Amino acid sequence: MLVALVFTGCKVKDEKKENKDEVKQEQDGIVYSNLVDEKTQNEVAGYLKEAGVSDDRVSLFLDWVKEMNGNIKTASAFHDGFTSAGSNQVNYDDVTLVNYEGPDGNVITDMNCRLTAYLLYGQFMNATELKEDYDPFLMFDVEAIDQEERFASFRDNKNKFITIFDPVKVKEGSTLEEHMEAIQKAWKERGITMEDNGNISLVTLYLHDTLDNLRFIGHTGVLLKQEDGLMFVEKYGWNMPFQCTKFDNEEELVKYVLGRNDLYGDGSEEPVIVMKNDKVISGEVK
Repeated sequence: MLVALVFTGCKVKDEKKENKDEVKQEQDGIVYSNLVDEKTQNEVAGYLKEAGVSDDRVSLFLDWVKEMNGNIKTASAFHDGFTSAGSNQVNYDDVTLVNYEGPDGNVITDMNCRLTAYLLYGQFMNATELKEDYDPFLMFDVEAIDQEERFASFRDNKNKFITIFDPVKVKEGSTLEEHMEAIQKAWKERGITMEDNGNISLVTLYLHDTLDNLRFIGHTGVLLKQEDGLMFVEKYGWNMPFQCTKFDNEEELVKYVLGRNDLYGDGSEEPVIVMKNDKVISGEVK
């Protein structure tokens, strides 16, 4: 009986500790890194290579990271290694950029989420029915590929980029389910396929444009499978840092990506559709 009580007491203590850990995790929020220090950069580069991303692509990604971080003058969110955000989103309100004008005084077109995801996942994607024309939504992406030297390696496959990321037309007044069907039908018509090695996936967030009746990719990133969970690698915004965030499961990932404030309009739009490769993993606002 004494032995039973001892073990029961340990279990109660363990359960209390687990509950405290869960509460603490909720208070601390997501665990993330902006790849500020060389150690973390090399750590994430190792994860990408383990997932099958080519050395050249990983090397270019690190160049982009270092360039972006070098152009950030102020950012209280920046810390070495991985750290807790204190909430479901990182606060980048005080990010100040420098050196973002070219010799002509125009703002330099930067690495956005789609171009970053294409860099890290492009080797795993293909499209057979290539598009040359594209919606104005992709204008700045295509302009960047055509004009910026950092995107020179994309030029031979520019039409593949357009085919994958070009918006999808939806009918006015159509339902969320019909939007999902329209996206998957468009992918099939464009011959979009993905090589799923189980270690890396493309995550896309399709937003609803009610004026032009479109579904467009408002945000995207790559998801890495790890022994202890998942890591989402993204460019948070064209004028925002790169961010790597750790999750235990896809449900946490979906909650995080749908927590962005820049995904929603006036409420007349249908919910954001979150896809992992060609599969819908959430079509409801959490």
